[in-house]
Amino acid sequence: MGRVFVKLEQRQLRVFERAGWSAVLTALIVLSGCFSELQGASCETDQECFRDELCIETKCRVVGADSGEPTSNMMDTSGSGQTFISGSVYNAFDNQPLPDVTVNTIPLSEIRRTNEFGQFQLSIPSVSSPQYTLYFKRYGFEDKILQVSVVEGTSSSAIAVMSPCTSDEEICGNGEDDDCDGIIDEGVTNGCNGCEPLPRLGEACGFCSGGVYVCKNEEEVKCAGEPELNECGGCDSFIQTVGDSCGLCDRGEYVCASVDNEDSAVVCEIGDPQLNACGGCSELTAQPGEICGTCGNYQCNGLDAVACAAAEEICGNDHDDDCTGGVDDGCE
Repeated sequence: MGRVFVKLEQRQLRVFERAGWSAVLTALIVLSGCFSELQGASCETDQECFRDELCIETKCRVVGADSGEPTSNMMDTSGSGQTFISGSVYNAFDNQPLPDVTVNTIPLSEIRRTNEFGQFQLSIPSVSSPQYTLYFKRYGFEDKILQVSVVEGTSSSAIAVMSPCTSDEEICGNGEDDDCDGIIDEGVTNGCNGCEPLPRLGEACGFCSGGVYVCKNEEEVKCAGEPELNECGGCDSFIQTVGDSCGLCDRGEYVCASVDNEDSAVVCEIGDPQLNACGGCSELTAQPGEICGTCGNYQCNGLDAVACAAAEEICGNDHDDDCTGGVDDGCE
């Protein structure tokens, strides 16, 4: 239960008297409710709670501190009809009483801190188990666990000896709070909450450095987002497609070429084009020089065609080459 302390000066009292004490009481009730809302907040570690609270079962719970002179009467509750667990906590290093130790029980009944003499007393309103587990926690000391038998209406005693932490370094993966700071494995895990060194998350990865490392599990990473390689096993994208025709007369073929020892480019591999007699790619209907018509022969009409043309007289061969009826006509 939160406590609100209000210091009222004389001038403020006169104001409250005029305003009415009912308004003041109403304000205090509202404030008290606000403080109580702060308690019971969700938590994972004691560091998330207030100084006088402990993180128990994922909730911040108020811890009371025992006080009083060191006396055996603190342990003596015989005949009271109430059920208690009382005891003391000592430092294993020097066997001195250990104050400010948090003590709680499972099943949960109360949470207390030892007083300056290392004493504590837990009240158990209703015994729900014949045996209770006591948990002792203090910063800089190893946690301690004790089993205590409890009988309804009697007082049970317990003495705990806590050892100071011998390590100031956290050891990853052993499930222990090695440096006794209330947190397990803090600052020693990798980016995937494991213990083995791993490449940093988000680093580029893959053959083309187009992916990033992400967690596969606590001890492994995997490369995600890596683009597929091209047809030649490289990273660049191609306009051409391997296997398509290319070159003169489309008699060549695009193939992968090795550039800097990587199959990352395509080139046109040209075979024998086998051009026609006119220097073109298409098959001719006739070959140049073959006779056509009455007295003509085929001649190239471009690179891929022939046409029938009248023959020209060839002087000096004593032949009517152009079929005009005269020999060497037009010749001097």
